[in-house]
Amino acid sequence: MDNQTINEKKEYLSALNIFITENCNLNCNYCFVNKNYEKTKLDFPSLKNAIDLFLSYPPQRKTIAFTGGEPLLEYSLLKKTFLYAKEKAKKQHIY
Repeated sequence: MDNQTINEKKEYLSALNIFITENCNLNCNYCFVNKNYEKTKLDFPSLKNAIDLFLSYPPQRKTIAFTGGEPLLEYSLLKKTFLYAKEKAKKQHIY
């Protein structure tokens, strides 16, 4: 989805799914995040930009979900991102 499409539909965006890492400590047969998948993770500046953009959309109920392979494998990044999103939302009176 390009920026123009996002801007046209921004009033409908109520959820942001953050795929922090593709790493996982399990090897489930049904999961697309498996040992053959290229393992990457997002960096904090990219996560911060995504949150800033998402929270800049018109006020409404918003949901941020942290997912991935296993997001807790990147606990420090998960915590830093969560705290940033929480503080940013609070400043904008989004709860």
